[in-house]
Amino acid sequence: MLDPFRDFLEKNSIWHEFLEKEDTRSVAKASNASGIDSGSIVKSLVFLADGERCLILLQGSRTVDRKKVRKLLRAENIALASPGQVLEATGYEVGAVPPVGHATKLRCILDTRAARLHDAWAGGGTKTRLVRLHMQDIVRLTGPRIADVSEEASH
Repeated sequence: MLDPFRDFLEKNSIWHEFLEKEDTRSVAKASNASGIDSGSIVKSLVFLADGERCLILLQGSRTVDRKKVRKLLRAENIALASPGQVLEATGYEVGAVPPVGHATKLRCILDTRAARLHDAWAGGGTKTRLVRLHMQDIVRLTGPRIADVSEEASH
């Protein structure tokens, strides 16, 4: 079976650990299925900043503060990309997007709180898999702009 994400990690000699679960499409589902705290899970979200695709990485316990992103990128409009746009940009479906190994080169913003993690669990390329990566590898592979672009998620 083709597994482009696993192939990417192995080709680039990136340390990783996979965790297969029934459903990891959202932070809540991934956390419940795995027992991993949402603060240790990093979401990979694709936004459009004045039409330009941008990957935002942040802890699962937080949400994107669009005002902060708009100011950081000096953009008029910030919108979540559609599922089709996410698939086209990353090669992965919403709910499976890993933080690295995308189909296209994306501008990346890494939230300051997520950047402090040593290891991060994230989407593993399928809706039933998480991957654990070293944050230093995520930074090396995405070349992110590290900035405060999140706020506490409201429950």
